[in-house]
Amino acid sequence: MNDYISSPSSDLLEFRGGGISEFNSWITGVPFSDTSITSVLRQQSFITVFAATNEAITKIPLNKRQSLQNDKSQLDKVLKSHVVSGKVLFSTRLKTLMASTDAISAAEGTIVVTQRDNKLYVSNNGIEGEIVVADIPVKNGVLHLISKVLNYIYNNAFEQLRDSGVTREFTTVITESGHVSNTESDLQSSTFAVTQFAPVDSAFTQLPQSLRHLLQTNHTIMTRVLQLHLIKGQRFELSYFTNGLQYNTGNGVLSFYRDHNVTFVEGDHVRARILRSDSVTNGIIHYIDTVMGVPFRTAQGEINNNSWLLSMKLALSMHNNLSQTLDTASDSFTVFAPNDTAFVTLLNTDNGKKLVNDKKYKDYYKKVLQRHVVRGQVLFSDTNQLITGELIVPSIFGQITLIRTLNGTFLVKHKRVTATVVRSNIGLTNGVLHIIDKVLFSDPEDLQQTSGVTYHPGNLLLGVTCIILSASSL
Repeated sequence: MNDYISSPSSDLLEFRGGGISEFNSWITGVPFSDTSITSVLRQQSFITVFAATNEAITKIPLNKRQSLQNDKSQLDKVLKSHVVSGKVLFSTRLKTLMASTDAISAAEGTIVVTQRDNKLYVSNNGIEGEIVVADIPVKNGVLHLISKVLNYIYNNAFEQLRDSGVTREFTTVITESGHVSNTESDLQSSTFAVTQFAPVDSAFTQLPQSLRHLLQTNHTIMTRVLQLHLIKGQRFELSYFTNGLQYNTGNGVLSFYRDHNVTFVEGDHVRARILRSDSVTNGIIHYIDTVMGVPFRTAQGEINNNSWLLSMKLALSMHNNLSQTLDTASDSFTVFAPNDTAFVTLLNTDNGKKLVNDKKYKDYYKKVLQRHVVRGQVLFSDTNQLITGELIVPSIFGQITLIRTLNGTFLVKHKRVTATVVRSNIGLTNGVLHIIDKVLFSDPEDLQQTSGVTYHPGNLLLGVTCIILSASSL
C-alpha cells in the first residue's frame, strides 16, 4: 500500500494518500519544536493517528477554520488530540478497549472509543468522529480516517444543532417557535451554560404525521416540548446521569436510567436513549432517539416494540381480539404487562405449563391476559389515587388491587399473587403501560369463579394533547 507515515530526513512528517491533504497542511503549518506535533510524529516508532478527512475539515465554517489555522498553539493541541504515541491500535484492539477501564491517552487529552450500529467512533474533549476508513497500515503504526476534527469546539448549541446534519427537524421546531419561545436565543447565549437533549431526525419520522404537525403548529405543545428538552444554567456530561437520578429543570422532571452502559432520559412519561454527545462553546448537546413528552405508540404498539415484552407480544399474538383492542386509538387503557422473566417463572410451574401449552385452557389464558388490562382509566403511578395506600380497580377480567408501599414501591395484586412494577409510566397514545415482574395467575380454578365486569369509560380525554398538558401540571 502506498499510504504511509514515514520519518523523513526533513523536520516534517509526510502523509501520503488521498483524502487527508488538509490535515497534512495543518501539520506543516505548525512551527517545529521539541514538543510540537511534527516532533511527536517524527520521534515515535509506534503510533496511531486518527486523521480528519478533508471533508471533516472543510465543513468547519471558513472564518472558524482560519481562526484555528492562525492560532498555532491551539492548532498544535488540536492535532495532538488525534495522535496516540507508543501504541499501534488497529480497530480490533480499539473494540476491546471499549470494555476496558484503561483510558487511551493521546498526545493531548484522552481518546474515548464507542460503537453504535456496527460503526466505530472516537472522541476527545467531547467531540466525536466516526472512523470512516480503518486500519491503514504504515511503517511505524496505523492510520484511521475520521469524520470530525477532534477537540476543536467552535459552535454554540444552536449552531451545532443546525450544522449537525441529524437534527434538521428539531432545529426547524426551534426556529418556528421563535415568537412563542426563547429557545433559539437561549441556545446561542454566551452568558449561561446549557444542556440540550436533541431528538435526531429519526425520532420525528417515527411519529405519526398528525403528531408531527401538532408539534409544529400547536404553540402550547411546541413550547412545552422544547422546555422539557433543555436544562438552562448547567452543563452536564453524560457521566453525571447516574441510574435513578431525577432532575427538576424548572419546567419538568427528567429521570435517568442506566442499562448495560446505555443511558436513558425520561420526560413526561416518554423515555429516550442517549445516542451520543457533542461539546459546544456554551454547554453540551446529548442526541436522543425519541421526542420526550410525545407518546407515539398504542398499548399494542409498545408491546410489539419493547425488548422486555417479547413473551407478552407472543401471548397476545394468539389472542387477536385482545391485541386489536389494545391497538384501538379511540379507547383508553392502563396495561400491566409482565416482562419476559415473569413468563419464564410462570412456565416453571405445573399450572403455568397447563395454562400456556394445554389447548383446553386457551380461553383461560386469554382471561389471564385480560386481567392485566384496565379499560377506561389511565392510571399513572404518580396520580393522586396512587400516592399512598391501595386502590381496587376493575380489569377487563376481574378486580386487581394497586398498592403503593411506604417506601414508594408500586405493586399490583390479584388474590395470592403480588407483582412489583419494575418500570412504570410508559406513555401511550391510548393510555399508559407499566411493566411488572409476575403474571397475575395462580390456579386455573380461580378463573372459573370470576365473572366479567361492565365498564363505563366516561368522558376521559384521550390523545397526546391531554397527556402533554396534564403532565405539565405535575
